[in-house]
Amino acid sequence: MKWAFRWVLFAALGGAAWALWPNEAHKVRKGLEALAADVSFSPRDGNLARLASIEAVTSRLTADAELQVDSAGFAARTLSGREEIREVVAASRGLEGGIQIQLFDIVVTLGPDEHEAKAALTASARSGGTELVAAQEFVFELRKQEGRWRVRRIQAVRTLQK
Repeated sequence: MKWAFRWVLFAALGGAAWALWPNEAHKVRKGLEALAADVSFSPRDGNLARLASIEAVTSRLTADAELQVDSAGFAARTLSGREEIREVVAASRGLEGGIQIQLFDIVVTLGPDEHEAKAALTASARSGGTELVAAQEFVFELRKQEGRWRVRRIQAVRTLQK
């Protein structure tokens, strides 16, 4: 009886440790949520906070990162390289009402060597205090560099086409 209790206790502790230990897919999700938080800003943020968040965004990108936006109502555009994306993020800080980004339904697929991953998700953006919310599906391609997951490519998914 004592042995059975010990084995049950051992299995429960092992299961709890496994559940609490972050796997690579969990790390990718947390990194994407942190990226959304870094892109978001409030109109009350000071200049140093805005500069810090811009640097945080670019630190989450690979040097050859690519952002492809092809959403309904907007002209297709591709931003190539960390610096070009940085310029657009910095320019967005001039928006009067700020931006709040939220991510939903993040599905992560790891590559065979666990150094590459894809994440499909839905992002919503709210500007200022308005009720207007824009939502878009995206596919993120990530690469593990120097022990951190960095975004290599972001592509908008066109869901409603004629």
